Amino acid sequence: MIETQGQARRIPPALSEPEVALHVLAEEMATYRDHLTSLLQGQQGQYVLIKGRDVVGVFHDRSEALREGYQRFGVVPFLVRQIIACEPVVYLPNVAP
Repeated sequence: MIETQGQARRIPPALSEPEVALHVLAEEMATYRDHLTSLLQGQQGQYVLIKGRDVVGVFHDRSEALREGYQRFGVVPFLVRQIIACEPVVYLPNVAP
């Protein structure tokens, strides 16, 4: 179990470091989705900084959000994401199922 800002969260046992990072990223993406409706109200197009289950702040540009993340947390994973209503479609050529 890992404790983040007073909140305990379960990480499945025996995960490698990359798997733990993906688990944390999945948690941060879920936090983004959970808060998206409220974030879209007046903050669309700005950037949100999320660490674990916490929405740390909203910033006018990506570099501000990254700077704040590195100041608060150091060089560790955290999520900075633009607040948008629709995800862009990404085309990956030459990828077979």
